[in-house]
Amino acid sequence: MTRVRSESGAINILNVIIMLVLLIALGFAFELSAALDQQNAQTNDCSAARDATMASQNLLVAKNSDDPGLAIATAAVKSLRANGFNGEVEVWFYEAPSSAVPQSKRAWAWGIQTKSSLKGYFATYSLGDFDIPIGAHVTAHAVPYTAGKAWRPADSGNGKYSFKAGSDTPEYEEYTSTKELPQEVIDEMKTAVNQATNNK
Repeated sequence: MTRVRSESGAINILNVIIMLVLLIALGFAFELSAALDQQNAQTNDCSAARDATMASQNLLVAKNSDDPGLAIATAAVKSLRANGFNGEVEVWFYEAPSSAVPQSKRAWAWGIQTKSSLKGYFATYSLGDFDIPIGAHVTAHAVPYTAGKAWRPADSGNGKYSFKAGSDTPEYEEYTSTKELPQEVIDEMKTAVNQATNNK
């Protein structure tokens, strides 16, 4: 009889462990589903921000700006904030040198990165303090054209514009070479230069 009670107790403990494992697994699944929903929302917000930066009125502002990089970054963040995204934002911008394109054209490339996190309560319970990182990234390019020789500012604002969560004011890090850019933005720059030079 003692052995039977011992086996019964072991089975009960095993059942409790199994239930806890299942509960944690279900919690993980729920949190991953919520994270995927946020990921999809950020991807949509990034796409909308890219569309905003490529809108004719915003490109015109950037074309005539003393700081086109800041103009593009500002348009991107304005769109993201309007759509309810209040996390961190990074915008990379680069303008090709005048020697790389015809004198009537300019070539720009930029990338938009969003960053946020989702508190993982079940992950925290089992792994310690843990947040699920969430992010999205898009790129774009433009080839502004002017009849005659294109005007260029003294400094195009090549570099990275970093916006803290909830902020509309960036911290700026200057880049002097495309080597400092994400590869996706470098690829966009190559496309922009090819477009500018092949459609003279």
